[in-house]
Amino acid sequence: MAERDAGGDEPCGEARDDWMVDHRIVRDIACLGSFLHAHGGGRGGMSHVLIRLLEEDGRQDLRGLQDEMGISSAALSEVVGKLESKGFVTKSVCADDARKRSIALTPEGHAEAQRLRAQQNEFREDFLGALDASERERLADLLDALLTHWREKKEKRGNANG
Repeated sequence: MAERDAGGDEPCGEARDDWMVDHRIVRDIACLGSFLHAHGGGRGGMSHVLIRLLEEDGRQDLRGLQDEMGISSAALSEVVGKLESKGFVTKSVCADDARKRSIALTPEGHAEAQRLRAQQNEFREDFLGALDASERERLADLLDALLTHWREKKEKRGNANG
């Protein structure tokens, strides 16, 4: 067990250095996550749906989109309703399965999605501008390792509870 300082919360010596590094990493990831959510379009919402549709040749089934975004059907319905009211998407029954619904970009939605993707690309370049290509690749690998670790932990917890 690591020695503790007089306050009792933080480790001393070499263990303290490791604790401080770990603390900085977690703090910085949390801060960057908040920054990305506020300034980079977040995980969901209208811009995410439009850009995702653009990447899928303008059409996607709602269930697949819901699963990908990790949001409730009610939340997705709200987003799709807003996009419909702006004239950016249309809803229809899937040709291969009448129980499924899909959405498709309108010409106006396609133009808006392209504008948003360009804006998002500019933001990402600015956001990651402090890193060169090899640093970006290394960071991506490290973040992938963290995500894999936490997904595996989540899956084990889910299996233990089921």
